[in-house]
Amino acid sequence: MLFDVLIDSKAVPCSISRSAILEIAEHCSEVCFSLPSYFNRNRGLIENIARRKYAEQTSRLPGRLHLWADDVVEPPPGGSPTTAAQIACADVRGVKAVGVRFA
Repeated sequence: MLFDVLIDSKAVPCSISRSAILEIAEHCSEVCFSLPSYFNRNRGLIENIARRKYAEQTSRLPGRLHLWADDVVEPPPGGSPTTAAQIACADVRGVKAVGVRFA
């Protein structure tokens, strides 16, 4: 799915893979019947993951910022991986939806 996120007054084109959405959905109690529906219900969380990945980049490559299943899993030191849906990712200050396109 394609979407844009506003970061520091700049529209950043992004995409999230089907497997990344399913990874988040696996650890969520919500029941959704379609990926677009699940995406829309969890837009803030997905935007925050994109913002985190954007901030962690050491160099900015041209083009779209891609979110993969590995991007929504954070391995804690000495522990099992934790999905972004299980950690505090609800803080989306500074990030606004610019648009979303389903591809």
